[in-house]
Amino acid sequence: MERLKKKLENYWYHYKTHTLLGLLALAVCLAALVQCASAEEYDTYITYAGPCRLYDNDLEEGAMYAASVIGRDLTGDGKVKVSFNRIFYMTEEQIRAEFAMDPTFTVPSQEGNFEKFCREFEAGDTVIWFVDPALYAEYAKTDDWVSMLEVLDTDTWRDLTATLPDGSFDQYSVRLLETEFGKTFFSYLPDDTLLCMRRSSNYTAMKGQTESGEFYDRGVEAMRAIFEYGKNK
Repeated sequence: MERLKKKLENYWYHYKTHTLLGLLALAVCLAALVQCASAEEYDTYITYAGPCRLYDNDLEEGAMYAASVIGRDLTGDGKVKVSFNRIFYMTEEQIRAEFAMDPTFTVPSQEGNFEKFCREFEAGDTVIWFVDPALYAEYAKTDDWVSMLEVLDTDTWRDLTATLPDGSFDQYSVRLLETEFGKTFFSYLPDDTLLCMRRSSNYTAMKGQTESGEFYDRGVEAMRAIFEYGKNK
């Protein structure tokens, strides 16, 4: 017993720091695993990015409305839940226009919000976007926005856009307020807000092809439900 005690004392003397660091790392890993295990899984993620200031109650209501329209469990957990988020961003032109109408207008802090948009677009969970045209244009020349013809069949897309004004849609987007879904639930957003869908991010794809594919497929199903809303009125 005395020899064992001396060995332990000798080990602690030489490896105290290593042991404490190892235990700290283990605790961090366990905490992360518990957090991941308890994290809520959403059927899809929607983010508004643009000049409209949304508050917490707007986000809660938006998530509830979107979930009611999607209407079916896409994750298999027995629930229909949507995460609705916001990124406030105004262009210089929008700021000047607001100031011209109201000289007392002040811009809420938007420091880092453009970078936040880019990070969420390139590596975040958001699949469906309600986005200002200026932010939409940032990725319009890439292959990151999903063609609506990958979401809807050609005849459905033609029927949907046949009565829409010129300039209110392209192959990758449609003005949100030109859809029954947008008119009904999000009429307070700017008229030029675009509804579009992003491909699986590089980060999501790194998680594994199967998970990335399921994530994308849920977004497609959610978009179809959004476009279907109000068709039978």
